[in-house]
Amino acid sequence: MQEDFERRTPRGILSPWAALNNLVPDIRNGELVLIGGRPGMGKSTMALQLALTAALTRAARTMVFSLE
Repeated sequence: MQEDFERRTPRGILSPWAALNNLVPDIRNGELVLIGGRPGMGKSTMALQLALTAALTRAARTMVFSLE
């Protein structure tokens, strides 16, 4: 895990937010990403933005499930 934080080039997909990239180095192929938080905090918007970024920058297949 330390190697991932020290790595200069990501092996997966970066988020569009630099502050989040400092906490989570990258999202890799085949990973399940769960986003949690209080109501009205923008979880659905964040998930859709991450999926859109992955699809546009890496031509990755994305799928979003929302249990609202």
